[in-house]
Amino acid sequence: MSIPATNSGGWQPIALSAELGPGAIAPNTLVDANGQTREVVLWRDLDAVAHLWDDRCPHRGMRLSYGFVRNGNLTCLYHGFQYGADGQCRYIPAHPRMEPPATLCTTALALAESGGLLWANGYDTPQQSPSLEADNSLQAIRTLVIRRTTAVTRAALDRAIFDPLTTRAADRQLVGREGAWARWRDACGVHHEVSYAWHEPQTRLIEIEARCDSGSSRIRIGVQTLPGERTALHVQAAAEPEPAGLKHDVHAWLRLLRFHIENDSDGRGLLETLR
Repeated sequence: MSIPATNSGGWQPIALSAELGPGAIAPNTLVDANGQTREVVLWRDLDAVAHLWDDRCPHRGMRLSYGFVRNGNLTCLYHGFQYGADGQCRYIPAHPRMEPPATLCTTALALAESGGLLWANGYDTPQQSPSLEADNSLQAIRTLVIRRTTAVTRAALDRAIFDPLTTRAADRQLVGREGAWARWRDACGVHHEVSYAWHEPQTRLIEIEARCDSGSSRIRIGVQTLPGERTALHVQAAAEPEPAGLKHDVHAWLRLLRFHIENDSDGRGLLETLR
């Protein structure tokens, strides 16, 4: 499994597929390899197809992410202009009988949906897109924003014992709960193996798998660069056997992870803290 590079600086995950249901709209910001930003709107039509456009109505510049989906079209909140899945204006409420001109259209950007993630490369021309094997065992957990740069966040992930099964008792108290992860770990015993894989060449996807005699756990994280020295982690997880409250406990572990990344200058303390 690999994430191919492109001349735009490569694809990066921008959302969990499960976070964007039919008719949903979400603003997002793309950051390229040079640090340039692009405000975009992510939306899914009523046929469950996802789209990525510039977040700007071509009529008066209103953010399309403030709008809504009507008749399968993305509708601007300001004057109600409706744009079809191809980005072309389909309907103008003030002139219902007029055929909108072909020049009245949005800028559609390349978007791929693969492995439970939505991917963008910031260009309006299709490039070779990510191709990940479908994995129905993975649950969408959440998107977590870290107030640290992508470089610092990735370095911390490289050094962290990134496995909720091994979180020590003091840290479980910090997140306020003796979780199902801890109970599952105790049932397995303390001896197990943890493996890590950053998928090349863009290293925007990390998978961590922990195995022991009684079962296994797996976490997949898509890493997105955000403006303002922030990073988004789009997280999926699976466990076998699945403990009760899997999503709740991964949520708690992720909050702990964020606390340590944001309060540790370079992430080195994670190696000891998350044992």
